[in-house]
Amino acid sequence: MKKILILILISIFSISAAAHSNEEIERELIGLLGEVEKYSSYSGEYSDERDAKLASANKAFRAGLLKHTSQHASLLSYPFPELRKKMAIETAPDGNLRVYSWDTLTGGTMHMYDNVYQFRGVEGVYSTGSFYQEGDAGSFVNDVFNIDTRTGTVYLIASTSVLSSSLRGQSVAAFQIDGNQLSDGVKIFKTKERTSSIGFGYDFFTVVDRKERPVRLFVYDPKSKSLSFPVVVEDNKTPQGRVTSANIRYRFNGTHFVRVKN
Repeated sequence: MKKILILILISIFSISAAAHSNEEIERELIGLLGEVEKYSSYSGEYSDERDAKLASANKAFRAGLLKHTSQHASLLSYPFPELRKKMAIETAPDGNLRVYSWDTLTGGTMHMYDNVYQFRGVEGVYSTGSFYQEGDAGSFVNDVFNIDTRTGTVYLIASTSVLSSSLRGQSVAAFQIDGNQLSDGVKIFKTKERTSSIGFGYDFFTVVDRKERPVRLFVYDPKSKSLSFPVVVEDNKTPQGRVTSANIRYRFNGTHFVRVKN
């Protein structure tokens, strides 16, 4: 009986300690992100010194986020109630992949984003930085879906790019956890050729009246294993693209997502 009581007390203490640790980490990250906000390019103050401090603040926040998410497995399910008010945090339904996205506040009407990916590998929890090409403005993640395939679970990461005051882009990219690595470039979509991502640009003011924020134009239905997104029409009135009520739908056939004929 004493041994059982001791084990219960140890378990309670461990849970309490982990929760306290996660809260401390959250406060630290909020402080680091606060430094990014302090030197924001949107503040109206400009100088080489402020730009350097902003770059340094982003580097420190990214390093802190990478460190903690790779060292503390419990953060993969921690809700981050306060931090998520300042940045996007999206988790896959299976709980094995989470993406942290933040505005680096280094842009203008084009916003520059950075991401950190935290995932459960075969030997523990790991994290990695963005998969962007040099010069890419980046995007913030607004949804993560997962689907079981013959080669393992594939994660569909939906994200939004802010390219100007009106121009937006949304895309879905396929990722897969391979051992202790996170791999992009999973060619699961079958269009004219096989590709790892699909996306489109559009005029934000054609969806501005929607109540949801962020606006989610990709919708995944796990029951039918189908991914839907709107038809976007470019015309003289909306050359950047008008989001219509018509939809394009892709359904998973066991190996690929293929377009469903209307």
